[in-house]
Amino acid sequence: MKNPFREGTISYDDFNKMSDLRWHCSKCELRSGQAKTWQVWRQEKGVQLDKDENGNFYKRIYCSRCEARTVHRKLKSLDILEVNKARYGIPSKLAKRIKQLYNFEEAVLLRQLSERELEIDHKFPQVRWAKNEESFEEYSDQ
Repeated sequence: MKNPFREGTISYDDFNKMSDLRWHCSKCELRSGQAKTWQVWRQEKGVQLDKDENGNFYKRIYCSRCEARTVHRKLKSLDILEVNKARYGIPSKLAKRIKQLYNFEEAVLLRQLSERELEIDHKFPQVRWAKNEESFEEYSDQ
């Protein structure tokens, strides 16, 4: 699996360290200890992190190097997930084309977002259609 991060970055180094699929101490082994980093990895990059018994994306275990109970992180897999936001049953290929067509620009605040952050939503909540919507299955990928 290719490292999804830019070489020379903290995330690149941490991904390499974690690619053995073992638990790693956030205090002494990993360079990034911020929870936001791991959230971005999951939501924007598609990186799969393992969970503890309670469903947390970390595990508090004893670190023999720190000689303390610390937060540990672990990759669940080296596979990177595809964009997994499937609103209204829009096929992922069609959603990707729509995002590219609009240059990944969010419609309300007019700012660019990453492909994983941007969500295809075909109408504003207050708008109601007078007739049933078309089936998205009829659209081609061309």
